[in-house]
Amino acid sequence: MFYSRNEKKKKAYTSIIIVPRNDERKKKREIRVRSPFLKIAAVFAFMVLMVVVSVFYVRNISTKNQALKDEVAKLNGLISEQNNLIQYRAEDVSKLDNIQTTVNDKINEFSDKYKSMTETFLRNKAGTAAARTVGDTRDKDFIASWTTFTVSLPHSQK
Repeated sequence: MFYSRNEKKKKAYTSIIIVPRNDERKKKREIRVRSPFLKIAAVFAFMVLMVVVSVFYVRNISTKNQALKDEVAKLNGLISEQNNLIQYRAEDVSKLDNIQTTVNDKINEFSDKYKSMTETFLRNKAGTAAARTVGDTRDKDFIASWTTFTVSLPHSQK
């Protein structure tokens, strides 16, 4: 049989035979590959394409990763500033707390002095139980329309 060159190319193929090990019942498999160089070139081109796409994908991910790292660094700086501000403000609040305590102590001291003065005054006036009105009751001034009472307390034993 003589074939022309074109007919030989059409019928040419490469065979890959898969032979099973240690099992005679399984049949041999044969894969016929026509134009193997073209297919190898196509697989190689596909692999090159995949490498190029992977490189661009990794580059894109790397760029995004670097941008995220920069953002994290900025946020860490902001957090540090806020922590410093919170610490500064906590010191201010502590100072104000101390001032408030001092003011409350002074108020309590004055309240105790006022209570003591009132009790002393009432003891001195203990004998009189008369009530009197200061000013006109129709007057709009609160102090002028206030009715004062002297409360008689039991006499202290002298």
